Amino acid sequence: MRGVVAGRGFFYWDDFLLIEHAFAEPLWSADLLLTSHDGHVMPGAFALTWLVTAISPMNWSVAVGALLVMQLAASLAVARLLVALLGVRPAVLIPLTFYLFSPLTLPAFAWWAAAINALPLQFALAWVSADALAYLRTGRRRYVISAALVFAGGLAFFEKAVVVAPVAFGITVLAVHVCAHRAPREQEFDRDPRATDRARGGGADSDQARGGGADNDQARGGGADTNAHAAASRAPTSVGRNRSVGSKSPERPEARSRFPAVREVARDGIILWTTLAAITLAWAAFYFAVVQRPDGLSRPGQPLALLRGAFADALVPALFGGPWGWERWQPATPWAAPPTFAVVASAVLLIAVIVATIRTRERVGAVWACFAAYVVVALLPVMILRDGPETVAFLGQSMRYFADVGVIAAAALALILAAPRRLAAPRRLAALRRTAAPRLAAPRRTAALSRLAAPRRTAPPGRLAAPPRTADHAPSDATNDANGQPAHTTTPTDASDKHPNKQRESTGNLAPQTPKGDPVQRNATRTPKGEPAQRNAPRTSKGELAQRNAPRTSKVELAHRSAARAPKAKLAQRNAPRTPKGAPSQRNPPRARVIQTAVTVTYLASALLTTATFTTSWSPSPARTYVTEFRAQLPLDAPLLPQAVPWNVLAPLAFPRNYTDHFFAPIAPDAFTTSTPQLRMLNDDGRVVDAELWWNRAITPGPDPNCGYRVTGQTGALLPLNGPMQVRDWTTQLNYLADEATTVAVSFDGGEETQVDLQPGLNSRYVRIFGGGSALHVRPLDPTQSICVGVGPVGVVAHK
Repeated sequence: MRGVVAGRGFFYWDDFLLIEHAFAEPLWSADLLLTSHDGHVMPGAFALTWLVTAISPMNWSVAVGALLVMQLAASLAVARLLVALLGVRPAVLIPLTFYLFSPLTLPAFAWWAAAINALPLQFALAWVSADALAYLRTGRRRYVISAALVFAGGLAFFEKAVVVAPVAFGITVLAVHVCAHRAPREQEFDRDPRATDRARGGGADSDQARGGGADNDQARGGGADTNAHAAASRAPTSVGRNRSVGSKSPERPEARSRFPAVREVARDGIILWTTLAAITLAWAAFYFAVVQRPDGLSRPGQPLALLRGAFADALVPALFGGPWGWERWQPATPWAAPPTFAVVASAVLLIAVIVATIRTRERVGAVWACFAAYVVVALLPVMILRDGPETVAFLGQSMRYFADVGVIAAAALALILAAPRRLAAPRRLAALRRTAAPRLAAPRRTAALSRLAAPRRTAPPGRLAAPPRTADHAPSDATNDANGQPAHTTTPTDASDKHPNKQRESTGNLAPQTPKGDPVQRNATRTPKGEPAQRNAPRTSKGELAQRNAPRTSKVELAHRSAARAPKAKLAQRNAPRTPKGAPSQRNPPRARVIQTAVTVTYLASALLTTATFTTSWSPSPARTYVTEFRAQLPLDAPLLPQAVPWNVLAPLAFPRNYTDHFFAPIAPDAFTTSTPQLRMLNDDGRVVDAELWWNRAITPGPDPNCGYRVTGQTGALLPLNGPMQVRDWTTQLNYLADEATTVAVSFDGGEETQVDLQPGLNSRYVRIFGGGSALHVRPLDPTQSICVGVGPVGVVAHK
């Protein structure tokens, strides 16, 4: 779709200034790379423009190819960021669809001068943020190098890329705040049991090393739940660098922070943030050394009108695929013009979405607050640097200043989708009751970035997924205790073994005692200090002891033995982990999927409608007609005089670069000269037509009736006019007689000279001069030469 939009467009306004400047300077010239263009220092943008111009000057097809490549790179970077936040699952398509079809990025993409700023900025925002998340998960320095290079590259294209580092920090903090600090009930449900055991530093051997299997836990009086809860409380939480993050050591307790996510991200990513800060400071010094400082900042002309138009007519409708309608007058760009009812409906819908997400998702209020803050920050430079007494209020409605907001909005949507769902009060209470108290008392701050968006583990083909590890059933491979001796376990035979809580109620938390001399007692782990003594525990009879010491078959081994005769469906159902009652489902229910699909399709249709109306408004291009018609007539049989291009192609504000000798220099550098024997010009469509010279003023008859004005010697001759002329560019018809070919300099008296090559004989030459006054001055460059000049007009050129 973006290819269709780009194909219907053409170069516009500043594009021609950039192309002309890139054509006039070599690639590695400081005049090219270190030029301040309208307050922008962008060597990367100039280098890219130079490359496109070198391939084929003013060829929009080449520019479209470059735009599509940059858009593809930005889209892949955004997809990488969304996967880092949500994981590889269908929910990623929701924010990705929002970004790919968002009207927020559309106007900046269609305009070359805006796209070479906006697209690298979008790429840098997404890529550096994803690198920050990956670095905090893994601790690999390559992500620091990658983020630094992309950040520096983004600054080379647009100085607004200074926001990349704060945005990456903010997205990472929000990811920790929203996704990592989950309620214990959801942490239990969305992790694979085997991955959980490994994250807790365990496996079977570790459990045995801590004090044996299920029997030892029951011997301590805790049972299965006590073992699980103790393991949860002892589990180190790591971001990927073998360091406990967020767990508080009993020897050195940390003071609680009001913003634990900020502290954790700042601490764990200190190398990354320091590197990005150093690059920012270096770029700031370079920028202020190169940029042409304005004399002063103008006071905003219409700040309230600008804000209302930017937010109400542009940003808010664009979040829902708007604004659905555009207006334009040449040579301005299209601006958003949504219907009034659509503006009101969008505002109401946005409020409803904010309220609904805050009520149904946990910790998303910070996401909305940060998104609103970024939008305000993105609009402040426009109000300070662009708005003024002569600025129209439609500036904010052009939406090209909101291109980077599309990336921020997509990331915010991904964070909202990643946030845990809130439970209703009865369901929440029931879920908390089913959750053990020691687990609720676990450290609140966990480095869940190591778990965030991690793909769910599934059993390889032909193998069974291991069931969740519990204290009463140890894995089959846990056969040795801490001393290397066979660990003796027993299979529960009664209700009290299967339900240790009931056993504690019936025995008063007293575990059976092993008879003296039994090998189990020798292999058992001693009771740590501080745990209740087990001296009063009832002795175990010999029959019970024999039953306990008998080797047993684990559940995993039994499952493997019955795999061949169990149907696949029943086997998968048997091995599937059960979700406790009151726990949130990990898969969206059909109703939620239907709602999400309907919302996505509606947004897609709305965005496509906006894209179609924008394309209709943007596609009429006087510049495309002007350049295409002129290119089709090259080469010319005689050069043309420089003239101003039509105002709807390039306004006179760009003087002198709005003249054809500058404008068409990349495609026809020799087509325009300051003098020509044949008077022709370009019309508003770019076609070469015959022209005539108006007699605004005239050269008066000379004193010599046979020669007029004799021009010779070093001083030449002064040719009076029949009236004064104001300062501007004029054309004069020089009627002369020369004995041989020579060169003369023509100017207003005291003005800038124009050199003219004259042919021998009686001829006429049309000369473009700039200045004003009451006389022309003509002198030969060779003082020995002599020519005669007669009466002729001085005025403006118009097509016949």
